[in-house]
Amino acid sequence: MGSYSDRARDEFASADQALRDIAEQIENAPEDISDEDLSTLEAEFAAAKQHRDEAEAKYQKAEEFRAAREAEKLAIPDTKDAVEFKSIESQRDPLTYRKDNAHEVRFFADAARAALGDSEAQERQARHRRETYDISTTSGGGGELVVPIYLQEAWAAYARAGRPWLSYLGVRDLPGGGNSITIPTQSGGVAVAVQSSENSNIQETDLTTSSVVANVTTIAGLQDVSIQLLDRSDPGIDQIVFGDLARAYNAKFETDAINGNSTNYKGILNVSSTNTFSITTTTVSSLYSKILGGVSDVESNFYQTPDHILMHPRRWNFMLAASAASSNWPVVVPVSPENTGGAAGAPNAQGFVGQLAGIPVIVSSNVPTNLGTGTNEDRVVIGCGPQFYAWEAGQPKLGVFPDVGSGALTVRFRLHNYVAFQFGRYSKSITIGSGSGLATPSF
Repeated sequence: MGSYSDRARDEFASADQALRDIAEQIENAPEDISDEDLSTLEAEFAAAKQHRDEAEAKYQKAEEFRAAREAEKLAIPDTKDAVEFKSIESQRDPLTYRKDNAHEVRFFADAARAALGDSEAQERQARHRRETYDISTTSGGGGELVVPIYLQEAWAAYARAGRPWLSYLGVRDLPGGGNSITIPTQSGGVAVAVQSSENSNIQETDLTTSSVVANVTTIAGLQDVSIQLLDRSDPGIDQIVFGDLARAYNAKFETDAINGNSTNYKGILNVSSTNTFSITTTTVSSLYSKILGGVSDVESNFYQTPDHILMHPRRWNFMLAASAASSNWPVVVPVSPENTGGAAGAPNAQGFVGQLAGIPVIVSSNVPTNLGTGTNEDRVVIGCGPQFYAWEAGQPKLGVFPDVGSGALTVRFRLHNYVAFQFGRYSKSITIGSGSGLATPSF
């Protein structure tokens, strides 16, 4: 069967060759070719080009996700960071803040001491800023810091749910300035019709436009610690606090992107006018059929094939646990070329886990499990990822503030960042599955 990336590559290669073949036919067409035959070739060329472009986008997405999976295995936040880490670590002089001297020289402890006037800490902080100049953004004041590499690696730990779905989709850079992002949309199209007779009026229907808005929202958190704990803790409380704030931020961003319900800050489960399916039975065969129906709804109403299915890990594991009554053979099996509707990849608590009907399955514990009348249902989302927009303003900003509690020898650590998302550009590119059949599964 091969990997999803391999299949996407083969599909793109086939579509590209088909486009070349039709282009060659047009180029070599005889001079006396009829207008009808030429129009047919041009229509075939347009269709082949659209297929090639869609296959190329699918292949690029598969390659990006494969690279992200490889980066995860190396405990690197993402492939972009991996390149940046490599470029920094190749420098001749060792970095000021690194794992092998984290006990002696701690980044956040130095940040607090520098703010209190410690000249040696100030010098180390200045040297660190020079070392990380190429990968940092301009400081916005208020104590924002460029976090050292080994702490960024710690940030990728999975003590919390993380953000596997957003990692699969790819998060865009938030535009500078403004409290909202407005995206124009086309709400109605033109029309064509057969001309009733020569010199008669032809069809004229004006297209209509609209827009969707994404509000820029702040996600933030803080922690106060004593100077004594900052000085004496081992491992350093500074590393523990920052790591947990960062992981909490990641989980919150994805939780909101899935189930947020504020005006113009709606998660994908709260987008209006999507395709839907409801399931009341708890069998995997029924769920599989409903999912394929949801895929068909996207293809019928949006004219593109979904590129992923999002579900909670418990739902995927429930599907893995199911077996055919006649043979006790699993319904979803490890990757196999024989008679399967779905295939499981390597075990993974978050992110890509396999495929159903050839469509990648992404699991995230940020999918809610307390929905429905019994407050025990999860949801299944089928969607076209390239149509989904999520933004964030680079890495979260960290502030160290020793003055807030100076009278009590207290230092405050604060994290904040700006995010936005909009999944409603094409509501019919989404199918949402719900119902009592998605209540807490029994194994």
